[in-house]
Amino acid sequence: MKSPQLVSLLLAASILPPVATAAGPGELWQISTRMEDKADKVTLSSRAQNQCLPKGARNDEVMPLRKGCKLMDERVSGSTTTFRFQCGEKEQLTGSGEINRPDPENYTGSMQMQGTSGKGRPVDVQLNFVGQRIGDCTVGEPIAEQPQ
Repeated sequence: MKSPQLVSLLLAASILPPVATAAGPGELWQISTRMEDKADKVTLSSRAQNQCLPKGARNDEVMPLRKGCKLMDERVSGSTTTFRFQCGEKEQLTGSGEINRPDPENYTGSMQMQGTSGKGRPVDVQLNFVGQRIGDCTVGEPIAEQPQ
């Protein structure tokens, strides 16, 4: 069995929600994620957090890819976006995912990631995520200081 701490640390760095840096009007979203090790059938993490995204954020802005991961292919069909990505600094990871935005207030999605960690260990995980708009915010300001 892989070390859950190692895989969680690696993936926490790999698949955090994007952080918007430009100041301006935003939308406050509650984003819940659940990460599972597919090989060992173990839940590695499950959490919810609030994130301020730019008003009217595009699907590529809500994809939970970290800096250093490159979007390789993105296809939009109606309210569904599918994508492939590659991450390759210390680790060599590839994956694919899907985001469904049935309305402006909600989205759901999933990602699968496979490859090798920076320490040479195999990685095979699935991330499921749900986003729900819960208010307005100002992009670039700390979430705790914003009205909900």
